[in-house]
Amino acid sequence: MTGLCGLTGCANTAALKCHWCSLPLCAEHAVAFETKDGQTVCCRGCAAYLRAKSCDGEKKETGGGHAD
Repeated sequence: MTGLCGLTGCANTAALKCHWCSLPLCAEHAVAFETKDGQTVCCRGCAAYLRAKSCDGEKKETGGGHAD
């Protein structure tokens, strides 16, 4: 994968992509997210969504946005 980070457009080369939305990500802006199938890489937005939608029944914080 080549090009700039799709999250911020920073000068870092996008070497990863979001497992959920396929956004190209650099290592600095990728978020590791643990699922029942193992660890995946997501962008911040998808990681917040997946945390909030977790199936364990606990209320999760999404990162300090307006809805928290």
